[in-house]
Amino acid sequence: LLLGQPDSSQLWIEYMAFQMKVSELAKAREVAERAVKTINIREETEKLNVWVAYLNLEVAYGTEETVDDVFKRASGVNDEQEVHERLASIYIHAKKLKVRAHSFSQATQNRCTNHMNSQEADNLYETMLKKFGSKSPAVWTNYAHFLHTTAGEPERGGDDCLGGGECLASAARAAASTFGDWNIRDRQVCAVSVALGR
Repeated sequence: LLLGQPDSSQLWIEYMAFQMKVSELAKAREVAERAVKTINIREETEKLNVWVAYLNLEVAYGTEETVDDVFKRASGVNDEQEVHERLASIYIHAKKLKVRAHSFSQATQNRCTNHMNSQEADNLYETMLKKFGSKSPAVWTNYAHFLHTTAGEPERGGDDCLGGGECLASAARAAASTFGDWNIRDRQVCAVSVALGR
């Protein structure tokens, strides 16, 4: 199939997934490498899809170094902000951390995983704010949403978005407004829960 449709990211990703199912991590990486070299340069979305799948593979099974290597390479040949956003999303949705199962109980491992993935996403968002925050209001809104829903630290949103002077740009005000709406909604839900005795 790939010979007939070499620019199809779906086929390449399915081939990578097949290699993972048969426990061939090295071969899955080789498929990813072949895909990013084979897909026509004009097929930007198709290439990006493979890079994102490759990042998913490395976050799930690789090391910090392999994730960083693939991330840097992907950022160099794709829209840098898009790659940052995709990696942040991968970290947020990742369910697995490379810890030995015999070292921790499952509950400890899950807590560790959630904290590490949140910390990695938080660090990436801070980088995105510095690089893209002045040009893209969506970065601020996404960060506020991350702090509120994933990190469970809505109070940081106000501090991060309003501290340092440079954050008072319209993009930061848009995020702060959105963040304020979430906080008001949460307070209303809490008030209703208290009134109902829950």
